[in-house]
Amino acid sequence: MKNIVLTGFMGSGKSSVGKLVAKDLNYTFYDMDTVICERAGKTVQQIFDQFGEEYFRDLESEVARDLAKTKLSVIACGGGTVLRPSNIDCLRENGIIFFLDTPIHVIEDRMVLLAGRPLLVGATPIQLRKIFEKRKEFYENNDFSIHTENKKISAVAAEISEIYKAQTGIAVQK
Repeated sequence: MKNIVLTGFMGSGKSSVGKLVAKDLNYTFYDMDTVICERAGKTVQQIFDQFGEEYFRDLESEVARDLAKTKLSVIACGGGTVLRPSNIDCLRENGIIFFLDTPIHVIEDRMVLLAGRPLLVGATPIQLRKIFEKRKEFYENNDFSIHTENKKISAVAAEISEIYKAQTGIAVQK
């Protein structure tokens, strides 16, 4: 059975949605950033501060390769995981890629929640939009695009579960 891989911009709800999908399917949930932090023994901010973004992206690629080998998993990618297409390619080998398509104005509303993200330290809404626009084309590398605006997390999770079950032949319980 294929894994479920969630991509999307920071603050799009990948972790929150992923936990619900994993619970629904009785799968293991992995948050890539959490796995990276556990392995490094440091926070994402500390990794960026001490070693830089390139080092973090290398760790992220290593974690992507390792998680791609898991079974019956829901994997919430970091917002920048898509910047290296090889990450998505390896995750797709045993997974279905779902992009949580969250408009930038919704992300901007969540900016207070995103304040601790390394790429957003001191960032203005204009800088946030630049990062968002730069990543847009990378997010198009998906199997399913799920529009999240004006939807509850539970509705987004249910939509993903339903698509996944239809794609994999799991009986849909009503």
